[in-house]
Amino acid sequence: MNRHAAQYLLASVLVTGGLSACGGGGNSAPAEKPVGTVAISISPMKQVVLYTGRAVSFSAVGKSSIDLPLTYQWDFGDGSTGSGASLNHTYAKSGTYSIKITATDSNGVKASSSGVLSVVDAVLTTPSITANPSSGFAGVDISFKGASSDPGGGTLAYSWDFGDQGTASGDTVTHSFSTQGTYPVVLTVTNDLGSTVKNTLSYVVNAYAGAPTVPVISAANVASTGKAITLNASALDALPLTYSWDFGDNTTGNGASVQHAYSNAGNYQVTVTATNTKGAKTVSAPFSVSVLQQVSNALTAACGGSNCSATGATTYSGSGVGVWQYQNAGTTPVLMDFSISGVKAGQVATVLFTNASESATLLAPGFGNLPASVAPLHRENLHSQALHSQMQKDLKHDEMLQRNQALARAIAQRKAVGRVAASQSTVPRIRAVAIGDTRVWIDGYDIKNPVSYTLKAAQICRLNSGRNAVFWSDPNGGATAADVAELANTFCANGGAGKAGFDALTNIMGDAWGSAAGSEMISDAKGLQDIHVVLPKVPVGTGWGGYFWGLNNYLKSNGGNFSNSNEALVFFVNGTQVSQAMNFYKSTLIHEAVHMINFYQRAIVRGTDHDTWLEESSAMMGEDILSKRLSGGTFNKIAESRLPAFLASGGGVSYINWPNLSGNHYAMGGSFGAFLNRKYGQSMFGKIETDCKDGGTQTSYQCLDALIKAAGGNGIGDDLARMGISVFGNTPGSALPQGFGFPLRTVDGDFAAVDIASMAKVIPVTPVIPLLFMPTSHYFRQEVLSSAGSYTKSGLLVPAGATLHIMIRDAAP
Repeated sequence: MNRHAAQYLLASVLVTGGLSACGGGGNSAPAEKPVGTVAISISPMKQVVLYTGRAVSFSAVGKSSIDLPLTYQWDFGDGSTGSGASLNHTYAKSGTYSIKITATDSNGVKASSSGVLSVVDAVLTTPSITANPSSGFAGVDISFKGASSDPGGGTLAYSWDFGDQGTASGDTVTHSFSTQGTYPVVLTVTNDLGSTVKNTLSYVVNAYAGAPTVPVISAANVASTGKAITLNASALDALPLTYSWDFGDNTTGNGASVQHAYSNAGNYQVTVTATNTKGAKTVSAPFSVSVLQQVSNALTAACGGSNCSATGATTYSGSGVGVWQYQNAGTTPVLMDFSISGVKAGQVATVLFTNASESATLLAPGFGNLPASVAPLHRENLHSQALHSQMQKDLKHDEMLQRNQALARAIAQRKAVGRVAASQSTVPRIRAVAIGDTRVWIDGYDIKNPVSYTLKAAQICRLNSGRNAVFWSDPNGGATAADVAELANTFCANGGAGKAGFDALTNIMGDAWGSAAGSEMISDAKGLQDIHVVLPKVPVGTGWGGYFWGLNNYLKSNGGNFSNSNEALVFFVNGTQVSQAMNFYKSTLIHEAVHMINFYQRAIVRGTDHDTWLEESSAMMGEDILSKRLSGGTFNKIAESRLPAFLASGGGVSYINWPNLSGNHYAMGGSFGAFLNRKYGQSMFGKIETDCKDGGTQTSYQCLDALIKAAGGNGIGDDLARMGISVFGNTPGSALPQGFGFPLRTVDGDFAAVDIASMAKVIPVTPVIPLLFMPTSHYFRQEVLSSAGSYTKSGLLVPAGATLHIMIRDAAP
């Protein structure tokens, strides 16, 4: 079933039929004509948003099983009806409407389909007013231009009131004011339905002073050596004007519009003098032009292997995936020109900039004349609702992560001043749990309003560590017995019936608890702590999908918020939603398990702490590593959620600057983790969790950079750039050049290939426009080539330290 932002069509079919009968002897009645059945469905609407007063197109597809003609009757939910398979209807009021269509064949057999749609009022945008010049002189014509839009597609009319009893109509008008002063220029825009919107511009009119106004220079602020730029000057005067230029390099020029080329790189101050026919002169303020060194055809082929279609620094093989790069290793920006031969019409070209450093640059990359829109491929918004739902869960998850990191910092501070060893005599003995036991569990996600749930032990299984995993279900509903059993098999081996996901993590990372715990925490001293998975039936609309909170590892006797501790190693899982998305919650359980193990192994045992970006990326790497094991290859949250969301972000995400409440950062972290898994294998995940000593003198960036180099890579910056061009260049799932894309890997892990090219056909993408060049971020442009021959671009501004990648590939089928 397609689901659109403007309507949700729920189809149902009513089928009627007839029975035929026969008897013995010669008195059988003639066989009745077959009655048949009718099927009907409402076709998906092409309009994304429906507006009052605008025609809505409806269509339906019906079928008689015995090919009888059908008639169609519509009920539009607003008291109106209509007939026919396709028709238009206009709603007079906004609201939510239930629609229904009934198809009837010539035998009277009927079927119906129904749905719900939302109609909204179109709101005109506040009109912009542009005056030329921005301030004028009495008696001189001024041009005013207005612009507004009607999202409903209506016809707009513009009317002007200039504040001096003068009026005009039209989107572009001219007017002169007889005297100096400040005038309220009011623009009223009205659509064909009578809706109006207004805006006012305070316009300053000056008395004529006898000399030109100060000239204004308009030109590009950035130029390249040896290439001419155009500079324009404008000033106001009642008399004709001439313009003379000083370009700041000991050369001059004349004219309102001039061209000039600088021989050397540097910063130049340009001025222009406006002179009227009476000899009165006015000099402009200095205009700064930064002239950059020109770099031409300095690309190198960035890919290798038999599937690399970059056959040289400026040549493409004509098919497949080719990747080129240029790194500005200098301390000043450059302007890049390039030309790559061998391309064909219809192929897709992507240009991507990466700032792989830990620092921002005030100079944003420049794309020259590259289009701002992404390649115009066929798109269907299939993932938007799923991505939105995932983002909401990410926001809740991020809140809990901040709490766990605060606990980790407190542990580090306690270690710095020494700690009191746990007292063995005061540690309570672990009580064995049996199936059917009940226990009160406190959901403390909302710290101010914790909620208690009385749950029942539904599954118990043994882990390799010797601990039990206990799964608690809610007698009031939510997760079913089958759901709990499936989660238990995700977690434990269960004699070979399960997938042993938790055991796989502890084999790599170590146990989730142990003797290093402090005296203020729960202890294994008198029996191993169980691992608890709690599935309360939380209210519908609860935002979190699952969480681990280290506070539950503390004793209640610590007071304050700790009084709500469950004094247990526990995960909370949304029992209300688990049945609806079992694979998602299996993956979520593994994600939270990584956090639980890290809390003990890193914060408590080693006294180290990942930055947020590396903690979350590694947890998502764990999900990716175990996805095939847990789902049999039918589900991978990274491929189905994180990568599509990162693609949809359009770039501009600063990986290491991970703010609170940022779903796009989870998307980027999951995408980068998936890239590392497929390039280096699952052993990279293990080294991140066990070898990093970040949180002290070593940063998380330095740690991951060193691990990548030790594994044969060129460092985190190079891999971030490769991941970026793989995602935003839309690599296919196979025939990939070495070091790019998300290929199948079966050595040191089992990772499915991810086809970004096919994904990009159904994900709407709008490239982010760079204002600054944030650290560890990407910005890109993409276009479909219109002709064969060479792909040639000029004027690309490459900031110092930035890396430029160009990818050319065949269009996805």
